[in-house]
Amino acid sequence: MPELIAVATRSATENANAELVQAMNVAFDKHDAAAMYAHASDDLVESDQTRDKDTTGAKRIRDGTAQLFAAIPDAKRAPCATKDQMCWTGYNGSSRLSDLVAADQFVVSLGVFEGKRISLPYAELFQIEGGAVKRIWRFSSRP
Repeated sequence: MPELIAVATRSATENANAELVQAMNVAFDKHDAAAMYAHASDDLVESDQTRDKDTTGAKRIRDGTAQLFAAIPDAKRAPCATKDQMCWTGYNGSSRLSDLVAADQFVVSLGVFEGKRISLPYAELFQIEGGAVKRIWRFSSRP
């Protein structure tokens, strides 16, 4: 992949991209896999650094997320700022988007994946083109 530099300009597009990722996070907490990937491109690629291979295709990723919800029925995403103070505050000064930062076509989301049996800090990088999520990179430790 060629070197890429993304500079945040606080544009309307960046704000819309951050809102899209925030909506995905809210849908995750509601265990609504369909809503999570409603704005994903059909050829979405998810790269989870704890897996050997990427997952390709919005339907396949959506189905896998539904399986995750079935396996961990109390799964939630908690903002990392409530767990510790390692996160920065606010995209455009909004506490509602306290763990999102957008720059150009990219959004970073930080948090803690939680359930009764798991607490896993994570960082996700989303690439969004034309209002559609094209790629997700996920970084976390293995539980």
